[in-house]
Amino acid sequence: FDNLINNAIVYSSENGSIVINISRKCIEISNPYKKQINVKPKKLLEPFVKGDDSRGNAGTGLGLYIAKEIFSVNGFSVRVEVEEVFKVRILKRR
Repeated sequence: FDNLINNAIVYSSENGSIVINISRKCIEISNPYKKQINVKPKKLLEPFVKGDDSRGNAGTGLGLYIAKEIFSVNGFSVRVEVEEVFKVRILKRR
């Protein structure tokens, strides 16, 4: 959760609000994003993929991948959506 919340803080637009919704079926963390994301949302869950090439050497592109793997080992799936906001959805597998 630390990585997901930290990403929301770092990559959120300046006056944007970070929203965390928790229900029995799902946890969602969403935020408006600063810059255009240059890859398909699903690709962001792969290792060494960054959503913004202009970040240069900042970050490794491993954070979302590692978070996804940790959640997966514990029976959850992770989905990323990019529409009006950047949204990470954590779902309990059946």
